[in-house]
Amino acid sequence: MKYTGRTTYSLENLRTFQQVSAVIRGRRAYLLSRGSYAAAGILFAAIALWGLLSLPGSEGADWFWNLVIAALGAWMAFQMLLTAVTYFTYFARRALRSIPADAHENFFSFEDRHVVVSNRTKSWSFRYGDMVDTVYETGKCFLLFIGWRNGYVLEKSGVEGGDVDGLRAFLAEKLGKPVPYLDL
Repeated sequence: MKYTGRTTYSLENLRTFQQVSAVIRGRRAYLLSRGSYAAAGILFAAIALWGLLSLPGSEGADWFWNLVIAALGAWMAFQMLLTAVTYFTYFARRALRSIPADAHENFFSFEDRHVVVSNRTKSWSFRYGDMVDTVYETGKCFLLFIGWRNGYVLEKSGVEGGDVDGLRAFLAEKLGKPVPYLDL
């Protein structure tokens, strides 16, 4: 049986991709990445505070530059802290913006030796063994990873030419191991 499917990328399924990517990278790497945004936000907040506290005793050009430092520090603090708080959504939005509009819908064909992924502009073929970090499953989708940062989302509602259980079994056979389920 040949399995096929389609997915239209959305903020929700790309957010799920980011969450699973964090699991693949490992807790420590994820916490270091997200924590670096929080730390940078705190550092910029301290710079903004320094600029504000320097305002009362300054005059002329010094007053202007202290105000600029305070404003830029506050803006950067806000941006960094917002990224730390909305980490997965931030990177999902960024990914969605980076995908051309005519490539938002992907089509999948699971062949005997490889999977073909295509959209309205390009087509890619990957041998099952090339999926470095394998395939993961969540409640709503399968995530096909090519490294920890790149891959494809196949929503379960888009599976055609068979059912979700059959596709899971097919992928497990081709990969030589079960498809891990992540409860997100």
